Amino acid sequence: MPNSSPSSHKKITKRGTFLLTVIVLFILSFVSILTMAQEHSVTVNVAELNVRSGPGQSHEVITQLYQNDHLHVLAEQDGWLKVRTSNNEIGWVTESFVEETTEPEETPHYLVGEVTSPTLNVRSDHSLDADIIDKLTEGDQVDIIGQVDDWTEINYGDQTAWISSDYVKLLSSDTRPDDSEKTITMLEHNANIRRQPSLEADIIGEAFANQSYTYVQKIDHWYEIQLTENTTGFVHADYAHTTDIDDLDLDTIVDIPALEHATILIDPGHGGTDPGAVYNDTYEKDIALSTSLYLQQQLEKAGATVLMTRTSDIDVGLDERANVSNTQAVDAFVSIHYDATGIRNSISGTTTYHYSDMDLPLANAINDRLKADGQLSNNGIGFGNYHVLRNNTRPSVLLELGYMDNDSDYNIISTKNYHKNVADVIFKGLTDYFD
Repeated sequence: MPNSSPSSHKKITKRGTFLLTVIVLFILSFVSILTMAQEHSVTVNVAELNVRSGPGQSHEVITQLYQNDHLHVLAEQDGWLKVRTSNNEIGWVTESFVEETTEPEETPHYLVGEVTSPTLNVRSDHSLDADIIDKLTEGDQVDIIGQVDDWTEINYGDQTAWISSDYVKLLSSDTRPDDSEKTITMLEHNANIRRQPSLEADIIGEAFANQSYTYVQKIDHWYEIQLTENTTGFVHADYAHTTDIDDLDLDTIVDIPALEHATILIDPGHGGTDPGAVYNDTYEKDIALSTSLYLQQQLEKAGATVLMTRTSDIDVGLDERANVSNTQAVDAFVSIHYDATGIRNSISGTTTYHYSDMDLPLANAINDRLKADGQLSNNGIGFGNYHVLRNNTRPSVLLELGYMDNDSDYNIISTKNYHKNVADVIFKGLTDYFD
């Protein structure tokens, strides 16, 4: 696939609506205007620092930071900084308890996404309650920084903004090494880049989740990565994933066998001590497993070889789920989930998630059946930055088969009859894919 550069796709430039909104809010509420700053790094300079939900001591403490922790500043207001932590949490800290991080600025390696909805709201934060600061249209392309829950963070001029992940698909990375090289893709936001492969070494930069770098070598549990033409750094292997470019080449032709010769891995979400979404007395882990077992029966009757990440209520790690897919070289990976938003009756229906364009034929085949034959409304196909997809080198999808905190959905998806029916719909989609 050809490289994509910052000049080869649209940038969001419509700032008038945002500025007008800020001015109106200032006049109406007589509060200080939030000063948006170009994102930069700061370091905690006290032993412990509370992160609060708003700019003031009266706001709730949402997490704690410790000396030398690194943060990215998103905004400033009256002696408080709006920051993003290394765990991707966003909150406020007192400005006097942090100091500027002196480190070289590296050009971000953004992923490029394309809007799939006729119109898509751009919001100031990852919430339906956040201000709408712009609108995008189908085909618009954006620089993707990362993802939090069901929201995708994008580059918006000299700041960041948020769009729903349901309506954007991943196209590529802005910078892409030669096909013969390996890449390192970051799994964590604000992971430290160090001068040497040691936790005691100087920090020379930070990496965003989904940034990709050219792989140089591995030393113990550290990856050496290429930062500039003459500069390298080290990231801890726990915060990164390495792949051969050829493994993820979007132009690669996937050999799709007939269904009776296919090996399919079904991944019932959550399990064991992880219940997933919980509503009334229903656990997501239980209905995901019920649906998966019905799908297993259908596929095995058709002659397919079916592997399961779990067949009972046990803990299975995210790495283990993806590793089984990769080591067994399965022909399709299908992760079964049910969704919840925390806001009752806010969203309904089914959604199909994919990570790379390699997954799209599988995603389209299954989602077309969910849309045509499913009992619930269908929300289409979306980009999903999920561990089991991101670390998967095989064609893979994650299915959200209804919202547990939507009363209408819940009355349907909590029944065994639905589990059987939706398993049959997914089976038909897989039959279409392998046909």
